[in-house]
Amino acid sequence: MKTHKDYPAYSPSDLLDRLMTLFNLKNDLSFSKKFGFSPSHISKLRHKKTVISPNFLLRIHDTSQISISELKKMMKDKRKYFS
Repeated sequence: MKTHKDYPAYSPSDLLDRLMTLFNLKNDLSFSKKFGFSPSHISKLRHKKTVISPNFLLRIHDTSQISISELKKMMKDKRKYFS
């Protein structure tokens, strides 16, 4: 099974940065408050210590109404499904 390390273009930071710009958020702390995540979770995502889960994408989708496919494009995830 491939991991996120097998997808060099995968960039959770791009997704976080794009969402912060769209919602006019100043930093990761304001992002975590807006979307209901812990600041440590956002830090782990940004530094690729953990992967973006389907639950993460669903929460962002529910809050922002941005489609899951668009969110995946923002983080350069080209997989058809999550493994």
